[in-house]
Amino acid sequence: MKKIELKIELDPVTDGATITSDNPVSKEDGALVISTTGESRIVDQDEANEILERLTGKSTCEYLGSTDYLMIYNRDKIINADDGRYFMGSAIIFNGTIRGIEMLTEDDYSSAATEFESRLVTLAADGERFKAFPIP
Repeated sequence: MKKIELKIELDPVTDGATITSDNPVSKEDGALVISTTGESRIVDQDEANEILERLTGKSTCEYLGSTDYLMIYNRDKIINADDGRYFMGSAIIFNGTIRGIEMLTEDDYSSAATEFESRLVTLAADGERFKAFPIP
């Protein structure tokens, strides 16, 4: 969480606000938000925490195969089809560790995206085709 410290000593050269952080994180660390449509973006720790807060009470998660990538998503966006259950929408991906979830590093983003995208399947309905993530 970022904090603002304000120092005023009536000195125009040194007075002002300084932004500090209780949890310093490398600027490359964050989480991957990715959708079943193929779009993605990287979010910082503050936005990742906000997303998790907004998902409270309606989230579920899956590891991407045998990797440490943990996908958290809205369980209300799971659809039931004749042959199984599928997630369609956007998910947030972290590293799942024994200590809990941790931010991804710059080296993880493309690997996590590849793991997610490699599991997508195509569903068809009413003449349209949609990418979806199969739920085990």
